[in-house]
Amino acid sequence: MWQYGRRSLGGLVLWMLALAALPVTAELLWHMLQQPAWWGGVIAAVLLYRCWAGLRAHLRFVRILDHELSHVLMCVLWLQQPTRLEINVQEGGAMHYRGQGQRGELWITLAPYVWRLPVLLLSMLSPLFDQPEYQQLFWLLYGVVCTYSVWAIITEWHPQQTDLQYMGMRWSLAYVLPLHVIGWGVALSIVFAEADVLDLLNSMYEHFKWAGRWLWQRVS
Repeated sequence: MWQYGRRSLGGLVLWMLALAALPVTAELLWHMLQQPAWWGGVIAAVLLYRCWAGLRAHLRFVRILDHELSHVLMCVLWLQQPTRLEINVQEGGAMHYRGQGQRGELWITLAPYVWRLPVLLLSMLSPLFDQPEYQQLFWLLYGVVCTYSVWAIITEWHPQQTDLQYMGMRWSLAYVLPLHVIGWGVALSIVFAEADVLDLLNSMYEHFKWAGRWLWQRVS
């Protein structure tokens, strides 16, 4: 009962934060969709996947590796210690860590369904493409990795996926949806201007503070 209570409270807090971040995230997504080179990257990724059979075989390995490394990254961020990483192209992968079932378990388990490493890394490296002559190249690459990220998450989102079985499909969806709003907001804030990250966080804080006061008044 306590576990479900914590999950419900955590989900409520996440949805409050996501609703606070939604206006900024939606605006940044709209700016991204205005980039012709980004659409070029999307089209290039789709054509390569459809026309290059060998690429599809390699992408399965990349997707599994990326999935497990996302677990590892979140594990490290929660100060947990990864102990074993398994990659099997036919059967999938697995990541084991000390402290399993303790702090950060939900975030570690659901990390690959929100943050794919190619998008995360390219977002962090976006300041290196500040020069005008490199911006079109950046948006082309960003279109490719965004397409990959969406494809990878959709491919892995099914009831047989062990992560989702462990957390439960409904609980997973309840957490993943708001995390996407927050995650894309942060990533695109870095891409467009580092100062936008502060704007996003400030907007989330102000809306969360208002929602928290409203909720407290109703409860008390």
